[in-house]
Amino acid sequence: MKYIKFTQVSAETGISWAIDQPISGPVYPNIPGLNLSTAIKLSTSPFYYIGTADDSVEPNPNNHLFVLTEQQYAQELKDHVLNLRDKEIENCYKEEIEFREDRIKGYHMTALIAGSLKYRQAVEYLQNNQANVPELIAEAVFRGVSPLTLAQRIINNHNELMAFDVKVAGIRGKIVDRLVNYTFNLNEYNESYQEFLSTEVIGQKMSFERDENTGEMVQKMVDVVVPKYKCYLATRFEFA
Repeated sequence: MKYIKFTQVSAETGISWAIDQPISGPVYPNIPGLNLSTAIKLSTSPFYYIGTADDSVEPNPNNHLFVLTEQQYAQELKDHVLNLRDKEIENCYKEEIEFREDRIKGYHMTALIAGSLKYRQAVEYLQNNQANVPELIAEAVFRGVSPLTLAQRIINNHNELMAFDVKVAGIRGKIVDRLVNYTFNLNEYNESYQEFLSTEVIGQKMSFERDENTGEMVQKMVDVVVPKYKCYLATRFEFA
């Protein structure tokens, strides 16, 4: 077995995609013993794959086919995984922003800014109904409710948003910390790679499945499984 680095090629000419846009294809090259089930598309390149093939394979650098040492293969795999890790860290923060924006999309920015003042006034009013809180009282008049009712609503909304914030930040922080602390061991490169691809169960949900014996649809609890080193913020939030 040899470790190789290669690109897809034109189905018609056999020329590497890295050299010329394929006339047809692209397809995998005809490499003896190429194991496509374990070939890995590198995230560090728009063209290259790494994999294994028969011992009879000879390098062809002019067509972007290279034979690697095991150490070189491990390093290519490490660079690929750590590049994916760094991208996923960025993605976690992107998911968090989008998730938060979706939650508060019904509020204009002015409402969010005013919210901190309203919360302070609500706290003051609940502690002392003679407190100087003109904005709170004015809004209560416009809404046709008592200042006490409005103050309690403001407190409840604030507490709900705080609980939401704590949960989102905690989940995102947990996955980012996990990604930051992930290490790739060149001496155990396959184990390190499989660890990065591993999954975890974060909860259970009800599912409808067809019974193999009766053919009827039945309810059953199934595990909710997500990639261990990916954010999946909305799903993790739902089952946290």
